[in-house]
Amino acid sequence: MPINPHAKRRARPSSARAKLRDTLQTEQDPAPKNRVRALATTGRIGYVYPTGDRHALIVRNFSVNPSGEYADVPWTEPEDKGYSTQACSVNSRWGMFSELEYHVPAIGGGTGLSQIEDRSQLWAFRGQRRDIVKIARALLAADIQA
Repeated sequence: MPINPHAKRRARPSSARAKLRDTLQTEQDPAPKNRVRALATTGRIGYVYPTGDRHALIVRNFSVNPSGEYADVPWTEPEDKGYSTQACSVNSRWGMFSELEYHVPAIGGGTGLSQIEDRSQLWAFRGQRRDIVKIARALLAADIQA
């Protein structure tokens, strides 16, 4: 599963984990995105972070076609296709923020598709750390350490 080699991560058959703050994207180094191929994702990603004395959890649920042509590619590797899921943190002239994104397969060209339907859900939770961890374990993976 290709993931940014500089990210701190642990991978198990059921999950992959990366600390986004350790893969900070800057104007000088715009490339570090954690990427997951469509073939290797379940279609659900999440992000846990502290907000003062509480924690927050953002979960995105989406459809994945493991055989789809995913055309969003790294800037330096235009032929490296197939990634449906990406995450990164950015610190640039546009501010400091994190991205948790998914893509749908491409249409047109040699895909044979002229349209595609995209459906997803976005869930957001905020509360005590223990409650957020319990929700993250139920929605993402039983081994969440948050």
